[in-house]
Amino acid sequence: MKYRDGEIILMAPLPEHGRKVSVIADVVKVLLDHLGREYEAFTPITMELPQESGIEPDYCFYIENWEAIAGKDRLNWGVDPSPDLVVEIDITSYTDVNDYLPYRIPEVWLFRKNQLVIYRLQGDVYRQAASRLRYTVESSSRYFPNINVSEVVTECLKIAYTVILAPQFGNYDGNWRVRVKIPTLGCLLELHTF
Repeated sequence: MKYRDGEIILMAPLPEHGRKVSVIADVVKVLLDHLGREYEAFTPITMELPQESGIEPDYCFYIENWEAIAGKDRLNWGVDPSPDLVVEIDITSYTDVNDYLPYRIPEVWLFRKNQLVIYRLQGDVYRQAASRLRYTVESSSRYFPNINVSEVVTECLKIAYTVILAPQFGNYDGNWRVRVKIPTLGCLLELHTF
């Protein structure tokens, strides 16, 4: 769901959307755990600036600002910090990354056409008006600078879908979990699929 300029857009996610959101969010969680980072994660959450816009990201993560919202049951978007990372999956709809500008989200991951695109906010986030900020496409994540997250996400989705479509595949353990060794990380990722 999102609204802006007097327009409300409602979307009905498909199972494919839910599976991909789940796998990509699990990848982010495992990478954060691997790096020993504290975080808070939410899905769904409606971000709203009254009279301006509202949007509901597929998944969001508080990484640098996790302490500011830890334990809160409600967030006030005019007072509390915005998420540090937002994940969006496009299957049948089109996400405009600029919808996140009013919220000053430092990084947006958009998975569209089986490809992860990483957008990073440019400009003085605290001093410039949102209209002067912009997103640029980046090859790496500011939160995982030494990890090729596009490669990790692609590999994990490929394996997860292989397991879903063919449960007799070697990594299937009967609980719809996939264990994947990612050589570039030197660790084992455990993803929960459905």
